[in-house]
Amino acid sequence: MSESGDVTGLLQRSANGDRQAEELLFSQVYDSLRRIAASHLRKERKDHTLQPTALINEAFLLLMRGAEINFNSRDHFYAVAATQMRRILIDHARRRVAAKRPNALHRVELEKAQIFSMEDPDFLLALDQSLHRLAAESERACKVVELHVFAGLTLEQVAAALNRSSRTIKRDWDAAQRWLRRDLGQQASAASA
Repeated sequence: MSESGDVTGLLQRSANGDRQAEELLFSQVYDSLRRIAASHLRKERKDHTLQPTALINEAFLLLMRGAEINFNSRDHFYAVAATQMRRILIDHARRRVAAKRPNALHRVELEKAQIFSMEDPDFLLALDQSLHRLAAESERACKVVELHVFAGLTLEQVAAALNRSSRTIKRDWDAAQRWLRRDLGQQASAASA
């Protein structure tokens, strides 16, 4: 049986309450989750207090013990895991910013938006707000950004995960980048006014 079949079967058994399947699932997906977590943390500041293992453990627990999600494939599981890791990092950044400057707005430089630099928690929060607005415009374009930037998938892998052509995903990626640059620029202008 392929890794994809193993993971899908373990996901189904875990959803039915099989704790042994959950443990097997964790060992089966750990390396992939570690790559996703490392990809997320490479984009964070160098002194980030979260380590990949902690991020993986927290995300996995939330996925397995959180809301009832019926994962229909291995790719679906990894996509949701990447999104969950992003949310954990966003929450972490919110707590850090709140402790540092409870109600202060911070100017987000457009150059940072263009290269998706996420070392600055203020930028990460601004990016998260922009992604929420992008999702209202185009949920698929938002998913493309999440999977490509946060999960570290190539555009071809994103196309496979979303069951779309590589050409469509490339168009979504290009449009999402333009949209985010414009939106982040508007946030920066509003914050400096």
